[in-house]
Amino acid sequence: MIKTSGLYDLINSIATIVVCVSVFLFFLIRKEKSCALMNFAFNKAQSLRKKNKFLSALFSDWTQIIITSVLYVGIYASLATFVDVVPFLSNNEYFTLNNYFSFIFFGPFMVIGLQILLGMDFRNGTDLLTPFFALEMGIGKIACFCAGCCYGIPWKGGMYNHTTGKTEFPVQLLEAFVGIFIAIILFFYLTKRKGKGRALPLYLILYSAFRFMTEFLRGDHLANWLGMKPYQVLCLIGIFIGAVWLVIIKILDKYNKRFLYNTTWIDYLLAKKANE
Repeated sequence: MIKTSGLYDLINSIATIVVCVSVFLFFLIRKEKSCALMNFAFNKAQSLRKKNKFLSALFSDWTQIIITSVLYVGIYASLATFVDVVPFLSNNEYFTLNNYFSFIFFGPFMVIGLQILLGMDFRNGTDLLTPFFALEMGIGKIACFCAGCCYGIPWKGGMYNHTTGKTEFPVQLLEAFVGIFIAIILFFYLTKRKGKGRALPLYLILYSAFRFMTEFLRGDHLANWLGMKPYQVLCLIGIFIGAVWLVIIKILDKYNKRFLYNTTWIDYLLAKKANE
C-alpha cells in the first residue's frame, strides 16, 4: 500500500491498540478461564493456596481470568507477526503484511495453532476473536482513506484524493463501513449460534462476498484474470474455502459430537493417565 504520511501508520497503530484493549476487556468481562495448561498449573498449586494467603490471592480465579485475557490478546496480536516473518507472505504482491487477505487466509493457522498449544478450546476462542478481525479491518480502512491508497474509481461526485490528484469514489469509507457492519453481524451471531467453530468461515464468506462487489468500485487494480481483478479471484476462493469449512464442521458435528469440543491435548493426557 502507498503510505504518503505518518497518519496512515498512526491510525493503523491506534486501531491495533483499540482492538487489543477491546479483546482484553471482552474476555475479562466474560471471565474466560479456558486455558487447560494454566488450569493444570493452578490445580497443582491448590495445596499451596490453602497454606498461604498471599499464594491464595496470587492463584485466584481472577488471576486465571486476567492471564487468559492477556493470552487471547497475544494470540490476536500474533497475526501481524506471523505474516511479517513468513517470506512468501511478506514479499508476494497479493499476500503482503498490509494485505488483509493474508490475515484471513493464513492468520487462522497462527490463531488456531497457538490455542491448541496452550490447551484452549480453539473453536470457541476463534469464534470469539473473529469479530475483532472485522473490526480492525474496518478501522484500518480509514487509514487507507487518509493516505489515499486503495482508492476508488474516478467519480465527479466523489472526494478529492491528494495521492492521485483525482476526484474518486471514497471506496475506503465504504469498506470501513462493511468491516464494522460484519463485526456487528458476527457479534450478534455469537449470541444466537447453535454450534461452535463457524464464525471464522462465516466471516471469510461475508468479507469475500462484500470485497468482490467493492472491487468494482476500486480503481487501483485492473481486471486481468479471466476478466476479473486478481482480488476478485481471491474472493471467490475465499467464499469456496469458507463454504467447504462450514460443511466439514457440520459433518464432524453430526458423526462425532465430541470432536474438537472442549477437549484439549492436556485433558486427553490427564484422562488417559487417570484410566491407566
